[in-house]
Amino acid sequence: MRGVDERSGSLFSYVDLEERIPPRHPLRKIRQVVNDALTSLDAKFEALYTDFGRPLIPPARLIRASLLQILFSVRSERQLMEQMDDNLMFRWFIGLFCLIICAVVAACYLAASLGNGTTDTQEAPNETVDCPT
Repeated sequence: MRGVDERSGSLFSYVDLEERIPPRHPLRKIRQVVNDALTSLDAKFEALYTDFGRPLIPPARLIRASLLQILFSVRSERQLMEQMDDNLMFRWFIGLFCLIICAVVAACYLAASLGNGTTDTQEAPNETVDCPT
């Protein structure tokens, strides 16, 4: 089942994450272009997922995370996870608007979702992590 890429920014924070990113930051334009491209691919993504089961990480978030990993030369999924925990700009770009402290996703699960067969971690690959959107 395909997860929903929806925004819930003001649910856990008094300051909207959108306001914390400078208006002229280069990632704003990149995110707009990426979102437009992902919107055009929405029907194709929908056809790839079933209508039942537990919702997975939305493909738009996985693609945005991969793009950040490339743009900022993040060497591994584990380091990407650390950056997502520490860097509000990364959370904003990917679409993780909740600012509450939570495990976003296990690094090994992210690696499996991105199709990367190798990870820099030997943690349990079947670990289930729930995270609010």
